[in-house]
Amino acid sequence: MADLGVAALGIADYEQAIAAQPEIGSNYWHLGLLYLLADDFDAAQSVWLSGLMQLDGEDPNPVAELLDLLQAEATKQLSDRPDLAEALCQQALELAAESEQAELWFCLGEAVALQGRLETALEHWQQAIELNPNWAAPYRQQAEVWQRLEDYERATVAYRHASGVSKNWDSTYRLGLCYGQLQDWQAACAMFQLALQQNQLAGIQADLGFALLRLGQLEPALNQLRQALQAAPEFVLAYSKASKTQTANLLNAEFLATSSDPNRAEQFPAVLQQLIAQSSTPIPKSATEPTITCPPPDGFYATTESWASDHPDCYLPLEPASIMRLKPPKTLDQLHFSFRFGREMRLPEAFVARIPQGRIWIAADQSSRAVFADNCLLGDLSAEFPLLSPDSLLPAHSAQSRWLPQVEQIQGRVVALAGLTDAMYFHWMFEVLPQIELIRRSGLDWEHVDYIQVSHSQPFQQQTLDLLGIPANKLLPNPVDSLHLQASELILASPGCPAWMPSWACEFLRQLLLDSNSPVPSLRLYISRQQVSRSVINEAELLALLEPLGFQTVMLESLSVQQQANLLAEAEAVIAPHGGGLTNLVFCQPGTKVIELFPPDFVYPCYWLVANLVELEYYYLLGSTPVGFYLNQLLYPNPRLADIWVDLKQLKALLQLAGLS
Repeated sequence: MADLGVAALGIADYEQAIAAQPEIGSNYWHLGLLYLLADDFDAAQSVWLSGLMQLDGEDPNPVAELLDLLQAEATKQLSDRPDLAEALCQQALELAAESEQAELWFCLGEAVALQGRLETALEHWQQAIELNPNWAAPYRQQAEVWQRLEDYERATVAYRHASGVSKNWDSTYRLGLCYGQLQDWQAACAMFQLALQQNQLAGIQADLGFALLRLGQLEPALNQLRQALQAAPEFVLAYSKASKTQTANLLNAEFLATSSDPNRAEQFPAVLQQLIAQSSTPIPKSATEPTITCPPPDGFYATTESWASDHPDCYLPLEPASIMRLKPPKTLDQLHFSFRFGREMRLPEAFVARIPQGRIWIAADQSSRAVFADNCLLGDLSAEFPLLSPDSLLPAHSAQSRWLPQVEQIQGRVVALAGLTDAMYFHWMFEVLPQIELIRRSGLDWEHVDYIQVSHSQPFQQQTLDLLGIPANKLLPNPVDSLHLQASELILASPGCPAWMPSWACEFLRQLLLDSNSPVPSLRLYISRQQVSRSVINEAELLALLEPLGFQTVMLESLSVQQQANLLAEAEAVIAPHGGGLTNLVFCQPGTKVIELFPPDFVYPCYWLVANLVELEYYYLLGSTPVGFYLNQLLYPNPRLADIWVDLKQLKALLQLAGLS
């Protein structure tokens, strides 16, 4: 059959062709598809129905060509327009016989999953399984979702089906990882051994070694681990040079390389057992925890606006709710779950609130914030990690059911400027600074404020507070532990949802920090994180690849906030590990190409969101685990702090995809 994609004709061309030759079905099918691509679903259905009626009796199977066209276009649209792929699949399902529906249900599940509706996707894949129980792909998709949701019982069932139907080493290996999460190390060993028969990867061999170690089979475990480590000498050498973790001091290059020194080699088992013991030892609580005296709140308001219905003078809306348009990132593999939000996300309105006898609590690690009015929790001003989407602010918050430290009473008017983890550059720039802009727009003069509660210990905090004219003499001291204060009048500003920045906040930052002249983007920048966590382990080899392509390395920690802004404004391409330096993408010019490097088990989409707002071309690459899941877990117990091993072959392919090779 001829190419089923959209032909190089327009709507008017097909309308003319139908008028001239109404008996040709393909004209109806392509015209309807063009309407659908233009988001006119009703017109598309009308044209297709018209074609079916026109051809009724003339063609023994008028639907076959239309079904082929719909399915081919749905598959084509999955990566860029999953919402459109969903509509195409649904239309095709209305026309297809049951015997033809399995692939359509599978494609529909993919389209829905790419928009973040995982429960619905699981149901669609189940439909595909019921129609074709001997097809591995829908089992595999279900298994991956359940593994992602940490439902390892269901994941093992689905992976067993997938690996039973199709002898795929990856499904078998993942099944072993799920058994490990369930502490069924005997079953995990069996799966790793089976996967190794199909693919002799060092990572699988290392995971088999750790599973054997858990079963107390020390000698076979060490044999597998040593072979795995010897098969990944580049990682061993680079890790020993680059790592800054405590684990690296224990498991250093000589242990990883299994040195010929017999004394060193004999220490290898002891080091491994010490690491495993450390990973399972609970972290002791602080001996200086504050006294818990304040009971949970009396009630809950989902929004500050709902509380303000009885306090109309206490709520000032400043920016309406908005829609963030989302363009899927580009990568080499299946889209990661962290980027699955569909085409758009609704962001709440921005406002300033004045709360008589208002109360605010911020956890010592700044991972949770709660605001209270009339002893009721205000949902949209209270947030805590993890922040998966703007909807995750509602309705649950730990402060609804916990006792808090003693309240510090402050007489006077207090402006509280607080995000989550304010000491991090990203959260400071996108959550705290826009609050200051909202306070300014509300008409409040700092002269009429008694105190300001805001973090101000970091150089970038001090620089931007000075730039915005925040009076230093009114700053309350940075709390030593958690913050819990109540003021005669507490004033807060909300730009929206933490980590989901609105477009006006981006424009505010650009106006605040960029020079007036817009340079022609010409720089190719690699942002290094060698001085902090989440650095690239094999950075020397990575730079050897990038430097001939015109990339220059920058360490943004040495630059002022304004210098960082103006440097990124000159970039035509940016490559960087996930980290605060990518906050400066907000200063890039439209069309700048970005490649973000992630640890294998920590993907957070905040810089992709920035790229969407300022119209950048965004790509990402996940780090690899050359020595397996379990050793990587021991090396980096906190996945968000893990260093990144970059597969240079994959990076080359991504550079080519981005047009940067």
